[in-house]
Amino acid sequence: MRPSPQKHCGFTLLEMLVVIAVISTLIALLLPAIQNAREQARRTQCTNNLLQIGVALHNYHDAHSVLPPGCVNPFGPVMEGGPSLTGYISEENIPQPPVEYDDEGNPIVPPPVDYGYRMSWIAQILPQLGHGNMYRRIDFQRPELSFVVSDGDGDVGGYEGGSTESYESGGGAAEVEPLQRDFAVVSTLVCPSWWGAVSGYSNYAGCHASQSVPIDSNNDGLLYLNSSESLYDIPDGAATTILVGEKTALPDETGFLTGDYSTLRNTGTQTSHVYPNPRGGTVVPPGSVDTENPARGFVSFHPQVCNFLLADGSVKAIGNQISFDILQKLGSRNDGSLLSADQF
Repeated sequence: MRPSPQKHCGFTLLEMLVVIAVISTLIALLLPAIQNAREQARRTQCTNNLLQIGVALHNYHDAHSVLPPGCVNPFGPVMEGGPSLTGYISEENIPQPPVEYDDEGNPIVPPPVDYGYRMSWIAQILPQLGHGNMYRRIDFQRPELSFVVSDGDGDVGGYEGGSTESYESGGGAAEVEPLQRDFAVVSTLVCPSWWGAVSGYSNYAGCHASQSVPIDSNNDGLLYLNSSESLYDIPDGAATTILVGEKTALPDETGFLTGDYSTLRNTGTQTSHVYPNPRGGTVVPPGSVDTENPARGFVSFHPQVCNFLLADGSVKAIGNQISFDILQKLGSRNDGSLLSADQF
């Protein structure tokens, strides 16, 4: 007898293609849902951060009867930029003025710039945020010496991108090595969408004005130069006045201790504005941003919306397509406008 041929079980090519097509379709259907869920979780965490900042500001207000000043400085308008206190932004990222030379061809060293004291509102509410230890390490006499770490030999160490600085000692001016900062990452100040949490850096800023103007004592926001605003005396109402909003970094920010645009922004720019990437990577098409004169407004990592803390303690996600006029009215404490919740 001839043996009967054995039957081999398996998938045909057509069946394999059908299975691959089904799996690809399921992945294509599931991925957007997963991404949406992750983004919703990030937005919820960001909202929670703003709520904690709101509680801290209200607790500060209960203790002092006024909000903290947005920036403490003996003169205005506040100068922007300057030496970084974070150890994050290197000098190569900061636009440098052109070098001038004398008649003999020697470079002319410009006189040192006095940026002032510029203590920020964030530094003042650290105890209310639960960071009392960090608050105690701030040098309120000379903020530039805050969080300086010794290298073990009695001298301060260096940080990447730093430069040699001079400070007066008992025997006169002494040159020391670049400063090493020991900032901790304050999670309350960092948006969860930020892919690289950086010490000494904040993703949230107080509103100092409704227009694109320098930070000064005559701004119409709630946190500005030497401000002392009361939550109980806001002419336009606490429920329709922005207190704090989200922001992304600019190339020459100096950290959360500084009361410049590192911690203060205005509503003089739409929240859809595209900003330069502070880390130098290509995140937007070249030429799509004005790197020479970037805006000083609020902007979010979350798609299509920007989260804001209002003066009444509530958090509102405002769409990027909001009327520019309404956004500016929200940034002002005393423009006399009447706004309803359905307008934003």
